[in-house]
Amino acid sequence: MREIAQWLVDALGDLDRRAELRTAGVPEASADVVNLVVAPHEYFELGGFDEQQRRTGPAASIPVCTEQPGTPWFDVQLAALAYSPLVLDINRLGVEELQRRGLPALHLPLGYHAGFDRWGGDEERGRPIDVLFLGSLTERREAVLASMAAQLQSMRCRFVCFEANRPARHGDAGFVTGAAKHELLASAKVLVNVHRNDVPYFESVRALEAVANGAVVLSEPSLDLTPFRAVDHVVTAPADLLASMCRALVNDDGWLRQVRQAAYAHLRDDHPLAAALAGLLPAIEAAAPTGPVARPAPTVPLRLLRPPVRPGVAVAAPPPAAAPANEGLFKKVLLGQMRLRRRLDELECLVRNGATRFDEVTGTAAFDAVTPDVTVVIPCYNYGRFVTEAIDSVAASTGVVPEIIVVDDHSEDGTTEIVRRYLATHDWVPAQLITRHANGGLAAARNLGFERARAPFVFPLDADNAVYPHCLSRLLEALLPTDAGGAYGMLEVFNDRRGLLSALDWSVERLVGGPYIDAAALIRRSAWAAVGGYSSAADELYGWEDYDLWLNLADHGMRAVFVPELLVRYRSHGSSMIHTTNIETASIGAFLRRRHTNLPWPVPAGL
Repeated sequence: MREIAQWLVDALGDLDRRAELRTAGVPEASADVVNLVVAPHEYFELGGFDEQQRRTGPAASIPVCTEQPGTPWFDVQLAALAYSPLVLDINRLGVEELQRRGLPALHLPLGYHAGFDRWGGDEERGRPIDVLFLGSLTERREAVLASMAAQLQSMRCRFVCFEANRPARHGDAGFVTGAAKHELLASAKVLVNVHRNDVPYFESVRALEAVANGAVVLSEPSLDLTPFRAVDHVVTAPADLLASMCRALVNDDGWLRQVRQAAYAHLRDDHPLAAALAGLLPAIEAAAPTGPVARPAPTVPLRLLRPPVRPGVAVAAPPPAAAPANEGLFKKVLLGQMRLRRRLDELECLVRNGATRFDEVTGTAAFDAVTPDVTVVIPCYNYGRFVTEAIDSVAASTGVVPEIIVVDDHSEDGTTEIVRRYLATHDWVPAQLITRHANGGLAAARNLGFERARAPFVFPLDADNAVYPHCLSRLLEALLPTDAGGAYGMLEVFNDRRGLLSALDWSVERLVGGPYIDAAALIRRSAWAAVGGYSSAADELYGWEDYDLWLNLADHGMRAVFVPELLVRYRSHGSSMIHTTNIETASIGAFLRRRHTNLPWPVPAGL
């Protein structure tokens, strides 16, 4: 929003109008000053002003609205807009909805300004990014992007996502603004536009910046592409064809150049921002407010509406409300059964082998022959039906030499026999099977794999998941030049549902809010050892061992590198461990707070 405000200041300067950007304070009515306020929902609702200022500020302003109709942010601004003498909106759909609500609204079409053009029409500039996505995460966008993963995984992609449940601010981890954003766009061949919800709304601001920097916009069909035309300036395709259209564009330099140049010339020559402003200045100056507007009081309360947290994100802190007693009891029963099973396994192992723990090792000739760059540890308990798919995916890795260690944690579904048959028929795959004759749990299985790893970098992969061929090499490429403890990429959720995991940049503040990074990541073995590995506190952490490891790394002053590409396939299914884990989470949240007291946990509400 600040960027749009700066564009307006610069464009007014082009019109020989004196303008300045202010980022603090409440506008006051004046005969000599017109206050244009961008993003009134943030300016008036998040500023902490008193009730009087919440009315006098909008009354002394002409708001410039940017939000999409149908979103919480569009609705929350209405309370402030009701006091203003004139409202401008950068989108035609927004103007129509504001007018329908009885507000005097005019369209302010944004256009070209040299201030956000980092390309300048230079066709010699390299574009190392094939496909770029910029936008907030919504359930629909996650599903569409996940559906594109298989076709895009071999390309150089970058997905810059941020949370949809609160306004993004400059400096937030993963939120790219200003010159950095424009350089990113000038480095991309294609910018893909996915609608945030079922309203086919065109992200016009992002498209303007993309076109000004030579990125070809590929969008779902939209109600209004202003100021562009489909085919000539913007390539359109339905959601299920976006991925194949990306591939077609990236592989056709002539097509890219034709659309890029036509869109750039159209925007720069026919739609300068200064011209749009010049056409509105008479109406703006005529409506310049000098006092409160006589209009019925708004029906929308003056408060910030909080949209729901994105589905699929379990929040550990602040601690969630206590679960109903029957849910907590059900989880205790399940964990009690687990402990009993493990004890029986140990006793059986003692009777048969004279030891409470007994591990068998089976490997291929290739395993002994390679010097691995990366060790992939695949713990497996009763996932024999999936495990060979996981092994195959690692074996297909490109750009690195992997070794695979499968830890069968005393499965009851014939996992050991399945993996042994695989090894016998795939002697060229550098893989080793460790068969445990007593169940030790996920943390112990992962730790065993890390202990036996010969590579300095270890990737834990759940047996029901898989990696794309470039996964390990992309993560290693990102991690090697840093001192970070690990590197992670995005996960494509498939099967029962479509979505994304690990889609946000590293942030300790975000991390203490909930487990948003999956276990599927490249970890320095030295970092794993420094924090004591995965915790064996099974009763407290069942299913959250990976989240505890990330918290432990942060607690030790370490960080992780985020690779914004779809690198891993995460199978969502009813028998997944996470379903038991999330039956009751309040006790886990409390345990983690006690375990990692040095982290900046948010203060629970009411304290």
